[in-house]
Amino acid sequence: MKSDLSNYKYNKYSQWGEDGILEEILTRLEIKNYEDIWVVEFGAWDGKHLSNTFNLIEKGANSVLIEGDKNRFNDLLETKKMYEKIIPVNKFVEAKGVNSLNRILEDTSIKTNYEILSIDVDSYENLEIWKNYKGNPTIVIIEINAAYLPFERGISKDVGNTFYDTNKVGEEKGYKLIAHTPNLIFIKKDKLEKIFKNTSYKPNSFFNYRHFLKWRNITRREIIKLLFKNFSEVSLLPMVIKLLPQKIKIKIIDKFY
Repeated sequence: MKSDLSNYKYNKYSQWGEDGILEEILTRLEIKNYEDIWVVEFGAWDGKHLSNTFNLIEKGANSVLIEGDKNRFNDLLETKKMYEKIIPVNKFVEAKGVNSLNRILEDTSIKTNYEILSIDVDSYENLEIWKNYKGNPTIVIIEINAAYLPFERGISKDVGNTFYDTNKVGEEKGYKLIAHTPNLIFIKKDKLEKIFKNTSYKPNSFFNYRHFLKWRNITRREIIKLLFKNFSEVSLLPMVIKLLPQKIKIKIIDKFY
């Protein structure tokens, strides 16, 4: 099942295959008319750059695109000239207060139960924003620090939100993890059976070791410790690769990951 949605990955505007994955998710949800759906994304920049949602906007989706940087927001306004269904918002989203996502969306015409929320502010605040958000999008895409293994907990917030912490919040909010790109993609629990026929799975099985292998600076001693402590939860091959001499390790990662 881990490779199921990943078979549909492709990028038109997204970075890690989210364009194709989202199209497939919407197909399984039997959503064919994109003109009826709503998407929300921040920070949006010009609406297109590494966007998880612009492929759908281009196909007719309604959208609220939020960008705090004034210069980037001006780029977004240029994009809106060609896509009138974009609602542009020039704010930095915060977890609470007047710039919370709850308050920002209250001032728009977005429907209550909309389809897709994409969260990307490059810090642990990603998770704080989602944790405090009261809306009910069907699908949530949220950036994480994918260098940390899915069972690693107690990690400093300075490195951003981890797989473990983010999945925990998702479960508490009534969502189930369905993909790791390295963004985590969640769906409302009551929609899970439309995505996977077999819904008994462990979220850790979705972990994409490519990002751990490429981005995690970790000693051999730490690898061995993780192996012994979490042997039943870890995929053995990536851990063995991490133990190899540096030159061999880099060649394998570059070729296969």
